[in-house]
Amino acid sequence: MTTIINFNSYNRTERRRGFQPPWHTVLIYKCPNCGREHFVKKNWNGSMPPGAFVCECDKEETHA
Repeated sequence: MTTIINFNSYNRTERRRGFQPPWHTVLIYKCPNCGREHFVKKNWNGSMPPGAFVCECDKEETHA
């Protein structure tokens, strides 16, 4: 079963240290079906861009 997760529905944010630039923001999304967390680096300025991404929950279940 695939789940579509909207970009506006992130659970929390983290500040992570990188190399260039030294700190960046990571948005953390949690799939409502399988509970897996997805990390998306925020690399835009201003408001959240429209769109979504897919969590493919069924692929993990078939390999287990």
